[in-house]
Amino acid sequence: MADVAASIGVGQLLNVDGKLALLGPNGVVSAVADVGLLTGGEGSDVLSVVTGTVGSLLGLGGDDILNGGPGDDTLDGGSGNDKIYGGPGNDQLFGRTGDDTIEGGPGDDQLYGGQGSDLISGQDGNDVIYGGDGQADPTDAADIIDGGAGNDSIFANGGNDTVYGGAGRDLIFGGVGDDTLYGGTGPGDVTDEADVIVGGEGSDTIYGNAGDDLIFGGTGFVNPEDTADVIFGGLGNDTIYGNGGADRIFGNEGNDILIGGKGDDILTGGSGADRFVTFAGDNANTILDFNAAEGDRLDFAGQAFNAIATSAGTQVVFEDGGSLLLVGVSGFSYDFFA
Repeated sequence: MADVAASIGVGQLLNVDGKLALLGPNGVVSAVADVGLLTGGEGSDVLSVVTGTVGSLLGLGGDDILNGGPGDDTLDGGSGNDKIYGGPGNDQLFGRTGDDTIEGGPGDDQLYGGQGSDLISGQDGNDVIYGGDGQADPTDAADIIDGGAGNDSIFANGGNDTVYGGAGRDLIFGGVGDDTLYGGTGPGDVTDEADVIVGGEGSDTIYGNAGDDLIFGGTGFVNPEDTADVIFGGLGNDTIYGNGGADRIFGNEGNDILIGGKGDDILTGGSGADRFVTFAGDNANTILDFNAAEGDRLDFAGQAFNAIATSAGTQVVFEDGGSLLLVGVSGFSYDFFA
């Protein structure tokens, strides 16, 4: 293992067999050759890879700044409010405890926010991002996550998180909490590709943005314990499942498929030829803009029903007690079916 040149702000640097440990309250270390492990102290350290490769940077205590090099680095902030920058390469970045800022840089990175309210950006590459310590972490605080360019997989975990998938075909899981999830870069994104977005537990607000998206308000195809979500499909031919709870679903533009699921849902297809699906066991759903002339169609999944004219429109009552109100629709025709 080669020697290392380093500049020290405060504290001492210990070099044993290519493993560096920073002794003292605070320090600045810049590695310019190959090192297996560079470890900070309990203070607020700055650890950087300038040239060569460092297998791992470990911040330990304090509010550290870790800068990865051009290789495939492992950066671990430890405790404290750390700033972690992976740089080029396929890096693994761990925030651990504290409110951390983590940026993957170019490459296919794995980013873990850990505990605390973290700001996480995957940037370029096909990244895997966790708001907490891992996919099933329900105790994480509120994070802000941006996948950046590339086909990313994002697991927000616990907390009331805000997630931006960014450009590319992204897979987004909101997890536990009342999350705000965007398939693209934000509300006005019209260039996003097809995403899969799963709100998870909690009352989520979901924007599919552009592309032919698959969106679930809950945790998957069947989730009766989900609470009320608000879902916007955006541009594209989207398929949207509200799951449990009293959801509000907007297909927006495109030929969308809307499935309210359990709960008293309000569905608005928007422009395009939309398909509204009602399964046995669904509650009292309402469609605000059914327009057969525009190509909208109904799918009752084989259920027996009666259609009744009311002052608000046509009320469809199913044999299991569920119902569907077609607001403003006078009369009923079998031409309404898909």
